[in-house]
Amino acid sequence: YRLFLNYEPSLDIFLKEMNKYIKAKGKEIYSDELLKKEPIKFINKTMELQRNIEKMIHDCFNDHRRYIDANNKA
Repeated sequence: YRLFLNYEPSLDIFLKEMNKYIKAKGKEIYSDELLKKEPIKFINKTMELQRNIEKMIHDCFNDHRRYIDANNKA
């Protein structure tokens, strides 16, 4: 990541792929019919996803603002 940080086109690629990943994981949770029937488990699963994404942004991308923004938009 640090190697590509100063090269804007690569940063855009990372952001685009991360956005796709977050949306896919969210859709996976949202489309789980069993989770829809159990609101507490559904909420716990979405909160777990959010924590995992935040940890990834912190650990892998040093809390870079554009990654945080991409996460919020997804």
